[in-house]
Amino acid sequence: MAVSNKLVVVVYDQDLPQFRVFCHCLNKYWQDTRNLTVVVGKPNVTQTYQSVKSIVDQNFSSGWNIEIQQGSLDNHMDGYQEQQLFKIIASLDELCQDAVVFDCKDFLLKPMGFGDFKEKSKYKVAVFTDDKKTFQDFYPSVATAFNFKQAIPLPLILTPWIWQRNQLQKYWQKIQDLFGHDYSSWSQYPTGSEWASYYAFTCLDGNSIVEFDTTWWMPIGGCWKHQTVDEIQQQADMFDQYPDRKIWKHHRTVTDFEKIDITATVLKSHGISTTVVDTWIDEINTN
Repeated sequence: MAVSNKLVVVVYDQDLPQFRVFCHCLNKYWQDTRNLTVVVGKPNVTQTYQSVKSIVDQNFSSGWNIEIQQGSLDNHMDGYQEQQLFKIIASLDELCQDAVVFDCKDFLLKPMGFGDFKEKSKYKVAVFTDDKKTFQDFYPSVATAFNFKQAIPLPLILTPWIWQRNQLQKYWQKIQDLFGHDYSSWSQYPTGSEWASYYAFTCLDGNSIVEFDTTWWMPIGGCWKHQTVDEIQQQADMFDQYPDRKIWKHHRTVTDFEKIDITATVLKSHGISTTVVDTWIDEINTN
């Protein structure tokens, strides 16, 4: 079987309302190879698996190759830490060249494909600037693990991102060498961030398979709990001003009506049906 590319997303029981919208939007707007791995994390893995399967069956058209995995790795990590591990394991597929990692709150609202994540074979990284803090300040555990001292652009650790399987395997081997091959004993994901540490490791790797493109690229907009209504509305107003912004995020803890209404308006303005949006609102109000 030929090597291809894939998409990866991790879901747990509190993510189901977001996951339903994620699936609907991905089916509508993803324009490339349609291979998707969904990993179901704890708690309530068996029950959540059945709900995930139902959502997948209802929202994806024919032509998708979808694998749903029950997260059964033996570890002592909480769900947030565990999902970092799942993203790596699911991406280390011998038939996978590149994997794009999504989150359940990533609502794809414009056509997108693997080409959005590469520029002339370079792998794009969403970055940000800070005049007062360095990479080591933002990600001290990563810097300590790899004795990383050089100055590099600051990576945004929010999904989506793309990583290359063979380079990811090298990184994963290094993590295990540093922190132990028996991750059943881990209480948290080493370095605190799978993406920031993969990025730093690759920057340090003199034989890296991957070359990064850190030219300004910001594929996301959206809302988080700490933002004001005005700040979220500003995000919505800017969403269509920049062609690269194709994903609208809505964190599951954002339950304020005015904030939900902004997301609902953004979804509907990009062709997401009233039925899908209203179902999502009902679910997050009762979840």
